[in-house]
Amino acid sequence: MTNLAVAQTTPTKKLSTQMCALLFIFSADSALMAAVETCVDLKTESIDWPEIRRRCASPGHLAAISLAYAIWTDQIMEGCNPFELALNMDAKLQRSCLQALAMRWGHKA
Repeated sequence: MTNLAVAQTTPTKKLSTQMCALLFIFSADSALMAAVETCVDLKTESIDWPEIRRRCASPGHLAAISLAYAIWTDQIMEGCNPFELALNMDAKLQRSCLQALAMRWGHKA
């Protein structure tokens, strides 16, 4: 059996609502996605938050990361106020964060 055949017959695990919400935020900005993509493991649904925080230098990206962290852990990232930082996000990133929160809370985004 080829690798493609194995991949097609192996059931894929559905991603959690939290992971989908985070991916929605990250994919709203190509630079943000490039910074975080190697820190997110979809197979194990694990995230290297300290590394993500080190990689995100812009205040807008830090705001998006802090909101993503809050969605993932139901806690505020130490030393970050996501609502204050949100003023640094562009409109597209702000919209995606609001939609991700709605997804997390079970509302259609």
